Amino acid sequence: MKNRTIKERREKRRNVKEMRLISQNLIPLEKLLMNTLTVITLKNYNSRQVRMDLGNDSSKAVAI
Repeated sequence: MKNRTIKERREKRRNVKEMRLISQNLIPLEKLLMNTLTVITLKNYNSRQVRMDLGNDSSKAVAI
């Protein structure tokens, strides 16, 4: 097993935490909008804001 530095361990922990937040945000959305969802942009991992771009129709953009 490789010895990791404290910095590496912190970075890994942060990445795992961010991935967990992403999956918490995306999974319910994906189930909800399975058919129409084209692009999801995460503005900030720590917030629940997700921008959805559905085709060219900007009126359908939703922030959660």
